[in-house]
Amino acid sequence: MTSLDTNWDPSGRWAGPGLSAAIAQAGLLLPNEAEATRLAGADDLDSAVSALAGAGRRVVVKLGERGALCADGPARYRVSLPPVTPVDATGAGDCFDAGLIAGLLDGLDLPQAAALGCAAGALSTAAPGGTASAPSRAAASKLAATASITPEPTTAM
Repeated sequence: MTSLDTNWDPSGRWAGPGLSAAIAQAGLLLPNEAEATRLAGADDLDSAVSALAGAGRRVVVKLGERGALCADGPARYRVSLPPVTPVDATGAGDCFDAGLIAGLLDGLDLPQAAALGCAAGALSTAAPGGTASAPSRAAASKLAATASITPEPTTAM
């Protein structure tokens, strides 16, 4: 499976043919909330996720301290953790992606893998810089076990 974590497009050219082609090849799309709505040309997150989750693509939208929203087919799940006190969010998205992908490779379902991603991202904010507080798998797994995973209704058509 190919995963794609987009990045903010400071040029504002969200609908370029290169990006559209890359998204079409991705089986797992990992944008943050602002990226998801811009990529989909949507006004709200639910509409964006519905648009991006087409063609069998799984989508996990990073919501920062609010956790993540997962779409796996028509199913949607909200994943959240107890709050942490961040020092620096540099690299948190990359740690999130690493935790999520590690969870998927270990056979976790998408919401459980997203919980591991949320935990890895949250723990990575404990020190300045992108790598100073990258968590161990054991620490991320321990925090992920405290995650709340709830089904999320969809309203977009």
